[in-house]
Amino acid sequence: MMARIRDISVAGRRYPAEVPDTLDLADRARLAVPALTRHLSPEADYGVGDDAGSLYLAAKFAEALPMVRAMCGYDSDLDVEQAMMTSLVSLIDEDGLLYTPPNTPARRGGAADGREYAETDEAHTSAYGNARMMQAMLFWHQRDGDPAWLKRVQRMADGLRKVAVLKDDYAYYPDGGVAFDFSYLKGSGYRNTEEPSSASEGFEGAALFYNSNQIGALCLWHATSGDRRALDLARRLTRFVLQPRFWHAGESPDVAGAERGHWRGHFHERMITLRALLWFAMATGDWRLKEFVRASYEHSRNYGLARIGWNPGWTGPHPLHRNERTCESCGIAGQVGLAVRLSQAGLGDYWDDVDGYVRNHLVEQQFADPELIERARSACYPESRNWLGGFCGPGRVTSLNNGYPARCCRGNGAQGLYRAWDGIVSCTDGTAQVNLLLNRASPWLDVDSHLPYEGRVVIRNKQARTVAVRLPAWADREAVESRVGRRRAAPGRVANYLVFEGVREGEELTVEFPMIEETAEYTVADGAYADGAEGPELPATRYRCHFKGNTLVDIAPRDGRKHLSSPEQQPYPIYLRDHYLADRAPSRRVNRYIAPYSISW
Repeated sequence: MMARIRDISVAGRRYPAEVPDTLDLADRARLAVPALTRHLSPEADYGVGDDAGSLYLAAKFAEALPMVRAMCGYDSDLDVEQAMMTSLVSLIDEDGLLYTPPNTPARRGGAADGREYAETDEAHTSAYGNARMMQAMLFWHQRDGDPAWLKRVQRMADGLRKVAVLKDDYAYYPDGGVAFDFSYLKGSGYRNTEEPSSASEGFEGAALFYNSNQIGALCLWHATSGDRRALDLARRLTRFVLQPRFWHAGESPDVAGAERGHWRGHFHERMITLRALLWFAMATGDWRLKEFVRASYEHSRNYGLARIGWNPGWTGPHPLHRNERTCESCGIAGQVGLAVRLSQAGLGDYWDDVDGYVRNHLVEQQFADPELIERARSACYPESRNWLGGFCGPGRVTSLNNGYPARCCRGNGAQGLYRAWDGIVSCTDGTAQVNLLLNRASPWLDVDSHLPYEGRVVIRNKQARTVAVRLPAWADREAVESRVGRRRAAPGRVANYLVFEGVREGEELTVEFPMIEETAEYTVADGAYADGAEGPELPATRYRCHFKGNTLVDIAPRDGRKHLSSPEQQPYPIYLRDHYLADRAPSRRVNRYIAPYSISW
């Protein structure tokens, strides 16, 4: 019998507005919705493909869809989303865990050496996949309030404890090399119970990924329910993940890298792991762990071209193959989420980091130009469909050559959009805080941003009494001008924020400052380590970048056809931004949307 869940809707407030025609993450969310729903397979019970990872990718989509619909209110394919979640819930067993049915093809593809996991005729489950499903169900509960979700999550949290290997004062999930990463067989358990000895173990060389995502899900559940057993399991997993052998970057012992969260390896794995550790640190008030996460994030910014969010999918020599130096949307989205959460937690002011990541490579990795999509798709991947709104898997600095909308990147990229959008505005006790000068409609106020054409932002107040507006780091503080309505204003200043007090409902606040243009050069390693070994020399490219504020408007040299694997392939160029060189933003009419819920992630 199929499980019954409440019908979903996109009820909310909608109203027309004339806004600057500049980056609006709600538009990107509207593209992402069908990119998710139309990639599901009805013939495979609404999974994403037909192998053992299908259900866990669908759970990732189930996390993302309530997020992006909250941003834009798009009502496309609600029946498909409903069917996907109904199918997933129906596969939850009596022990609370989500099991892949028997004889589902084992995971294949992805590992550079062609390695595949062994087939099995048993139903199997992945603790990582269940963590994704836990978060999806908690997000759905935040959307519809159905208490049935909480009962399911409680059972799943108990199930995660059942399949964990407890040792001394820590816990872990082992990789048995069967079916899918770190899988537990329903009838016979783990084929191997040895703990990972290094972070590079497993199909993707990302052992921490499959032992840390559960920490975040368990902490989110504890925050919802107060379940102490869930927090205890998160504590044990945290102790495992923090073992020094997982944290070093090959530097001198003088650096004490293991104590500062230094690392080399799978970029997305570390972003997920660090955000999960931050969840636990916030749940327990562990200041030392908060500092570890902050230091590790700052170490991560040393890789790639951090100012625009381009990071290598893998740092250092890959354990399986020659490192090909491409950026995955999963990693960018994870970096966005971590920087937002650190800033919200008061552990640093990383809003300029977020602004640079989002305005540049996060949105550039989303396939948004139908003409360029068709040219690249028809030449490289003629059988593939539904590129529009999807996020690229392997991408270069100036083009998405050889890239395509990867299954995992669709879900993670969409969640990255939400986390950035969620960080734009917050409000507590009548005080609204505008952290990012990006367009945003909210219950408290609306933000109309003219950046990067001109340094001008208009705040349309609805119900806030105090409004704090963060100035970007590059803005000249002495040249800032502010108005309330048509009257010049002299707001207070606290750190990087202008503070307007006594703001009335319906008032408009305007903040203006000169746009800063600059050209900067950055070096990006783009070659491979010889035979997977460490080497003294690594090929690199020196990029000349033209910025307006935090927005990259031009870059050279262009990758062009340099990394294409065949003459027939067509590049998908990015950073085609000559229009940003104008000094006045065009305008457009839109219907803004305010959802009746928000997602606590």
